[in-house]
Amino acid sequence: MTRLTELHNSPKIAQISSAITALTAERVQELQQQAQQLRDQRLQQAEAHLTYNMEQLYKERFEDLQVSLAEERVRSLQQLRQALFATRESYAENAFAAAEAEIKSFVASQAYPPFLELLCEMFCRRYSCEEGEVRLRVDDMALVDNLVPLFPKSCRLVASPEIRLGGLMMWLPQQRLLVDERLERRLAYQRQWFYEHSGLVLS
Repeated sequence: MTRLTELHNSPKIAQISSAITALTAERVQELQQQAQQLRDQRLQQAEAHLTYNMEQLYKERFEDLQVSLAEERVRSLQQLRQALFATRESYAENAFAAAEAEIKSFVASQAYPPFLELLCEMFCRRYSCEEGEVRLRVDDMALVDNLVPLFPKSCRLVASPEIRLGGLMMWLPQQRLLVDERLERRLAYQRQWFYEHSGLVLS
């Protein structure tokens, strides 16, 4: 047996070799555990990053969708408002053109002079007409002879271009009051009422 063989077969060498092998296996296990922990940590980071990116993407897409839906709603409401406005205007134009034609027909009829006289009597009962100025439609001055006796002598009856369809206005200087009973004012009031109560409006 050679010296080298004896050294190799020495219990001391075997003990050292066994210790090195055990230490190496332990170190390898530690490295494997560290590598696994590192992989797990990197995987968690990657998953968290991916989750964050997905959440951001969903959030951005959701916000974009909300904006698009809001814009579409505004456009739809605007289109509906325009359609309702056009419908209301068309209906009002036709309805009140027909109403004005009926008023003109009434003023041209034999029923208008008694109506105007009744209106004058109502004025005299409701207001103190002393020194007042009664304003009539230019064409209605032909009826003035029947109207003068209905007012105090201090009243003046004059033609007024402000009155287009019929009725009358009265200026009462003592009360600093202008009473407007023109037929076109009543028609305008009805038009305004229609606009406010027709329901063809979106707020």
